Amino acid sequence: MKKILLVFFFTSLVSNAQNISLLKEVATKNTDTIGAIQYSKQLLKDLPQYEYYNTSLQAGTYFVSFSNINDKNNDRIVLVFAPSKDEDRYSFVEIRGFTQPILNIWKENFKSNSTFGAFKTYDRFKDKENGLNFSIYVYEKSSSIKNFS
Repeated sequence: MKKILLVFFFTSLVSNAQNISLLKEVATKNTDTIGAIQYSKQLLKDLPQYEYYNTSLQAGTYFVSFSNINDKNNDRIVLVFAPSKDEDRYSFVEIRGFTQPILNIWKENFKSNSTFGAFKTYDRFKDKENGLNFSIYVYEKSSSIKNFS
């Protein structure tokens, strides 16, 4: 029985940290505009219906947008990168969009066992060893994942 519990415990740890190297890189490294697009594509790799749409620079903040090719209602996911101390470099800040795709990104990259409902609209992924700290905020129509690392 102890062996089964240990196997279950370590399996759940692995499944919740399946993309830890990507998350560490995205959360802690400053990147240029091309790197921001590449990170964004990696985080959205399990949502093939979302294709790169465009980028924009507004007040020093860099936005990378993906559009749902199957939806005519302007369904987009936007990744936000704030300016860093290094010139022409950006730090990942948040992902925002409609709730269902954001939940899919959260479960695939952060915590696969998260559940949400009427009374649970927030969750956190922390990995002290790697200095990671992300939170998801779930609302009726839109949601966001924020980087506090």
